[in-house]
Amino acid sequence: MHCCVQGLRLGSLHSWFAGPRVGRHCVKGMVLTCGKQRCPELKFPGFQSVISLPVSQFHGKCSTSGCKNNKDSVPDLQRFLSEIGTDPKEARFWLRQFAHVSWKRPFAVVEIDPEVFDDPSQLEHLASAVSFLQRNSLRPVLVFGEVQGGDRLCEQKAKAVSVERSRMLSDALSEQGLESCLLFAGSGVLQVDSDASSPRVRQVNQDLIQWCLMRQAIPIIPSFGETLTGRIVQVRLWDVTSAVTRQLFPLKVIKVNCHGGFQNTEGQIIANINLPFDFEASKDESWCTEPLKQTVREVSELLTGLHGKTSVVITAADKVLQELFTHHGCGTFLKETTPLLKCHSLENVDVERLGNLLSRSFKKDLSNTYFEDIRNQVHTIFVSECYTAAAIICHVEGCDIPYLCKLAVSAQAQGEGTGDILWDEIRRNFSQLFWRARTENFVTPWYFKRSDGTWNLDSNWTVFWYGISDPGTSLKLIQKATAAPDSFR
Repeated sequence: MHCCVQGLRLGSLHSWFAGPRVGRHCVKGMVLTCGKQRCPELKFPGFQSVISLPVSQFHGKCSTSGCKNNKDSVPDLQRFLSEIGTDPKEARFWLRQFAHVSWKRPFAVVEIDPEVFDDPSQLEHLASAVSFLQRNSLRPVLVFGEVQGGDRLCEQKAKAVSVERSRMLSDALSEQGLESCLLFAGSGVLQVDSDASSPRVRQVNQDLIQWCLMRQAIPIIPSFGETLTGRIVQVRLWDVTSAVTRQLFPLKVIKVNCHGGFQNTEGQIIANINLPFDFEASKDESWCTEPLKQTVREVSELLTGLHGKTSVVITAADKVLQELFTHHGCGTFLKETTPLLKCHSLENVDVERLGNLLSRSFKKDLSNTYFEDIRNQVHTIFVSECYTAAAIICHVEGCDIPYLCKLAVSAQAQGEGTGDILWDEIRRNFSQLFWRARTENFVTPWYFKRSDGTWNLDSNWTVFWYGISDPGTSLKLIQKATAAPDSFR
C-alpha cells in the first residue's frame, strides 16, 4: 500500500489535538533571476534551486542592469523568504496556482483590523506583504474601518480617524514603492441605505475599483458610505468587506489582525474550519465563543453566496505571506467544502478520474491491472465530488480489519483542509484500520500523529494502525501489509 497526500493543510477543528502540522520540504538552494539576466550576487546559503520571480519585483540594490527598481530590494526579498520559510518551491507552486486571476478580478480583498494601525511593525509587515502581491500581479483591494463590538466613535471623530489611517496606510505602501488610490465616501464607491442606526451597503461601484486595478494602483476603501441624500455615514467593516467581495469575486478574503487566527483553549491556532461540517461539530466547544460563532456565520453566509469560488483566511499581518505561500499556512482558513461521496464498489465511481488523481498525487503511473486487482476487495471508497481527494479501503483475505490501500489529495486541494476532512470521515466510519507508507514520504510524520502503533519494516516502508491493542493482531497486520503488492509501474 502507498499513502500519499500532496501538501495536506493539517490541524482542522477535529484534529488540532494531534499536534503540529507537517513541516516544510527541504530545498538546498536558490539562485534568483532578474529579467533575462542572472544576478549572481543574489545567492542565499543553503539554496540551489531557481525561483522564477523577477528581482525587479522586489525593492532593492542589484548590480545587474536588468533590475529597474533600486530601492531596498534585498531586505524586502529577505523578509519574504523569512516569512514563508526555507522552501521557495512552495511559493512557486502557489504563484502558479494564483496566476490565472484576471486584472478585473482582484486576487484578494484584505480587511484590516483597527489594531494593525496601532502597531507600526504590523503595519509595515502588511505593506510588505501587499507589495509582494502587487508585484506578482496578485492585485489586492484594501478595506479598513471599525469592527463590530468595538466602541462606536462619534461621527466626526470616526471621520478624522479614518483620514489619519488612510494616510498611514498610503504612506506605508508608498515606502514600498507602491501607488495607492484612496476611495473616500465622496467618490461614490459605496452607496448605503438611509438607516442611520445600522447603515448597510446597497451598491458598490466596481467600475471605480477596477479602474484603480487597471492603473496598477491599490484601492483603499474606508468603511464609510454615501446615502442617496449625500450624507456620509460609517458602515460596519465586515459589511463593506462582504459587499465588495460579492461584487468583485476575489480568490481570497484576508482578515488581517495582530494576533492571528482563532485559538482553542490551549492557545493553539485552529488551522481549518471546513464549512459547514466543522462548525456544526464544534459550536458547543468552550473556545467557540459568541463573537467567533458570529464571525463564522457571517463568513459562511458570504461563501455560500459565492458558490465555492472564494475562501476566507484570518491571520496576523506579519504572517500573510506564510499563510498564502506555504502548504501548512499560518492562520485560520475557512472554506465551503465539497461533500465526500461514499461508495462500496468501483461501479459507483469514475475509475478514470480516480486513476488520474492517484497517478498525479503519487507522481507514478498506476499498474494497468490495479483496479481489476482490487475490484472484489473494495470495502469503501471516499472521494470528493470534484475528484481532488480520495481514500480506497479494502478487505484483506484472512483479516477482519480493513486496509487503507490508497489515500491521496491533489495539488488543487493543497492548503484547503481537504485531507483533514477526508481523514475525519475515515475515522468516523472505521474504528480500526491499518496501512503502510513509504518511509521517505513527507506526510509520514502526519500518519505517526494519527496512528496508535507503527512498525518499520525496513528502510522503505512503515506500517501504521489505529484501534488495535492486541500484539498478536498487530503482528498479523504487519505480515499482511508486508505481503501487499506494489500497485505502481
